[in-house]
Amino acid sequence: MTVTNSLLRDFNEKYKFLINNIKDVIIETEIDGIFTYVSPQVYELFGYRPEELLGVNILQFIHDDDKPTITETLSQNINSEDGFSLEYKVKHKAGHFIPVSAHGSLVKSGDNLKIVGILRDISDKKNFNQKLEESEKKFKLLYENAPLPYQSLDVNGNILEINKAWLKFFGYSKDDVIGRWLGDFMVPSSSEFFKTRFPLFKEQGEARDVQYDIVRSDGAHKTILFNGKVSYDEFGNFERTHCIFIDITEKKNMERKLKTSEEKYRAIFEQAMDSIILIDTDTGEIVDFNEQMHKTLGYSRAEFEKLRIPEFDLMEDEEDYKRHVKKVINEGSVSFETKYRTKNGQIKDILINVKSIKIMDKIFLHSILQDVTEQRKFRKQIVEINSLKSELLVRTSHELKTPLISIKGFTDLLLDLYRDKFDDEAYTILGEIKQGTERLETIINKLLEASQLESGQIQIKPTREDLSFLIKFCVRNLRGLATTRNHFINLNLYDKIILNFEKEKIYEVVSHLIINALKFTPPYGEIQIQSNYRDNCVVISVKDNGIGFTKDEKKKIFKKFGKIERYGQGWNIGIEGTGMGLYTSKKIIELHGGEIWVESLGRNKGSKFSFSLPLIKE
Repeated sequence: MTVTNSLLRDFNEKYKFLINNIKDVIIETEIDGIFTYVSPQVYELFGYRPEELLGVNILQFIHDDDKPTITETLSQNINSEDGFSLEYKVKHKAGHFIPVSAHGSLVKSGDNLKIVGILRDISDKKNFNQKLEESEKKFKLLYENAPLPYQSLDVNGNILEINKAWLKFFGYSKDDVIGRWLGDFMVPSSSEFFKTRFPLFKEQGEARDVQYDIVRSDGAHKTILFNGKVSYDEFGNFERTHCIFIDITEKKNMERKLKTSEEKYRAIFEQAMDSIILIDTDTGEIVDFNEQMHKTLGYSRAEFEKLRIPEFDLMEDEEDYKRHVKKVINEGSVSFETKYRTKNGQIKDILINVKSIKIMDKIFLHSILQDVTEQRKFRKQIVEINSLKSELLVRTSHELKTPLISIKGFTDLLLDLYRDKFDDEAYTILGEIKQGTERLETIINKLLEASQLESGQIQIKPTREDLSFLIKFCVRNLRGLATTRNHFINLNLYDKIILNFEKEKIYEVVSHLIINALKFTPPYGEIQIQSNYRDNCVVISVKDNGIGFTKDEKKKIFKKFGKIERYGQGWNIGIEGTGMGLYTSKKIIELHGGEIWVESLGRNKGSKFSFSLPLIKE
């Protein structure tokens, strides 16, 4: 008996120790739910003192929503050997409810049956579960609606989950994809790569910037950049992968095009007949040059890398170079001529075309250099030859004029003073001699004018004039010629066209164009003269419906002695002319800053001669 009492005391001490030191609340109730015992922890958890609960029914403290579940669970499991487990909400003394888990069983106490249970506060667990659930919902919402394709793979690389962006990118339905191996959607080479790469992915726990070539449902091939991470369960075992990717097809295509472009540029750069150099604007150093540059100046690559432009440019010191750099940067590109000294001391004339280009936020000068030394020599020789030719032409023309004046003078004298001494045939011959001398005089004058225009001896003296009035004046003077050939001249001009020009010279051009139209249009033709404004210029056009020009003839007519031979070809047209009129007209218009040209669809389809003169800048 003493031993039994001792054991009972030990058990009671242990029971008290356990009750006083655990955080859970131990309760004892009658079968009907009346509290018969509540452990002290009830105060800390629910705010009640144990004595406040004794004799009170437990259902008074349980949330109404949970009461049906509790009643049903107790009725089904109270007699079970394993007892019962419940989760419900208990009302705190302050009025709020606390979620608890309850584990209990039916215990016999004397002749009575009582329910003994343990209540545990599961607020933290509930909050954690709620946050976890919310997090999972957010994650699912995020990956499902994310703009980047997402996929989750199992341990074998089979697809577990995908989002809308994945389906849209690949073009498959979800049923076509879930459970299939990801490599099935790749080109063979990428599929093999994935087979070897996936185990490494699982081992390392992540994959970064891995490229695969995939095949969409429509057969199109795309290149993707793949990134992924592995998630593990609570025991550290592989659970699944989480992967996203982006479409880099266009980027890869651009890279290929860029590489091709770079290779083409390098090929052109190295094989170009002109010298090419790339200069750093910050330091003035030559950072790249081609083989032709080496041939032009003779420096080796190592020597060039140490040189700066002013060291071999004879016309540029440091300040000149800086000025040129600033000008190129401001204007984008410039062209100029300079002189370079080669490694062996030879001086060369260089034509440079420079353009500023931006590479990786730095500005460089891309320069193309042409060695024009020989061209300058030839040009100088041509200038000298042209000068001699012009001088010879002038002297020859003057020498021709002297006997021509005598012939013309004596012919006029015979015709005026001795008319009655000649018969009709002799008189006609003298008349033809006179006409021949006049025509020859015209040719000599045209030659002299062309020579002066070509050599720059003629300088125009423009004044403010009305071009419309001048054209009408020319037409009135040529009305007689038009009448003899039964031509109709139609004018469509602005009332006033005020420009700066030398009226005698422009009168010569306009008259020549109208005379040509009258001469080379068969009788009963129509001549149209009109004006238009275009690109800060006025354009005057003289159009006829005459014999026109072939393609080859159009190339010839503005050249010196560019007369097209019409004699004996069956057209009823005038055939006189020196072949210098259009040449001198072209030179005169160019001296005024304009252009002259011809349009013709071919033989017997008429022609249209036009010239432009710049408008007055206010």
